[in-house]
Amino acid sequence: MIITVTPNPSIDKTIYLSQLQPGRLNRVIKTRLDAAAGKGVNTAMVLTQTCFGGAPADAATALPVVCLGFNYTDNGALLTDQLDALGIAHDFVMVPGAIRVNTKIMDMSDQSLTELNESGAPVSEAHVAALRERIMAYIRKGARVLTLSGSLPPGVPVDLYQKIITDVKETGLPAQIILDAEGELLRLGLSAGPDVVKPNVYELSTVLGQVETTAENAAAQARQIVREFGAGI
Repeated sequence: MIITVTPNPSIDKTIYLSQLQPGRLNRVIKTRLDAAAGKGVNTAMVLTQTCFGGAPADAATALPVVCLGFNYTDNGALLTDQLDALGIAHDFVMVPGAIRVNTKIMDMSDQSLTELNESGAPVSEAHVAALRERIMAYIRKGARVLTLSGSLPPGVPVDLYQKIITDVKETGLPAQIILDAEGELLRLGLSAGPDVVKPNVYELSTVLGQVETTAENAAAQARQIVREFGAGI
C-alpha cells in the first residue's frame, strides 16, 4: 500500500485569455476547473492509473493507494467525489472551512502563466495530531511507501513533515518515505532522514542557498544533499 499525504489540497481554476492586460477589462476565452488538486492527490491519480512500467493500469496492475491529509467541510465533496469517480481510496481528516482555490491565468499570446494561490483555511492543533495518528495507523497496517508533498495550511507547524518522518522511523517498520517540499519544510524534513527527496532547482536553492546555473551545478547540489542529509534523490 502507498499513502499519499496532501495537507493543503486545492481547487485549481485556470482562466484562458487571448492576452493578459493588467489594470484593464479582460474577457475570458474559457475556464477549466480541476476539483481535485495538490501534489499528493496528483501522485495518487498517476499511481492508480499507471503501473510501475509506465503502461496504463488495469485491475491487475493498478497500485493500491490511499489519499490522506486534510479536507474541508464546506466544499470537500468536490475533492472526494472526483477521487471516488476515479476509484481512488481516501481517508482525510475533516476540518471546518473550505478548500483553497488556486487561480491560474494563461496568456495565450505568449503562453505565460500567472498563478494566484490562496493559503487555505486554518487547521487546529487537534486536527494536526489526528492526521499524524491516522498516518501511523496505516503504517502499522503495513503501508510500505509514504509520500509527503506540498505546502501546509495556516496553523500547521512548519516541522510537520519532520515529525511525521520521525514518527515512522521510530517504529522500525520498513516504510519508505518520499519528501517533496521546499524551504523550511524541506530543510527540516531532510534533517529527519527521508529515504528519497524530489527537489527541483528552486527547492534545492531554498535549502542550500545557491542558485544553479547549469545542469552540472544542479547535479552537484543534489549530491551535496545526499552527503549532508543522507537522503536519496
